[in-house]
Amino acid sequence: MRPDGGYMLVIKTVRDDGSIEAIYMNPRPITVSKARMSTASGKINVFVELRDVGYPGSYYTLAYDNDKDRLVGVYHHMVLKQNFDIFFVRKKR
Repeated sequence: MRPDGGYMLVIKTVRDDGSIEAIYMNPRPITVSKARMSTASGKINVFVELRDVGYPGSYYTLAYDNDKDRLVGVYHHMVLKQNFDIFFVRKKR
């Protein structure tokens, strides 16, 4: 969950090929058109692209911060043509 607004990214499955089955909510579900995981220099990276009304290809580029157990990165807002530094924390069950 993003603490700055309650946006939720749920990573349901990471496949062997790096593709991710993900759900994104704001608070309603937004279509995730593409989601992938990769590793580079020992870091886990996540890319999530959104395609829905008001989300014409906006996307997240994220890296897993193991020390703080969170995803940290940038939200690329394609409508506003702006980038925002954000992070997602793991929601307690």
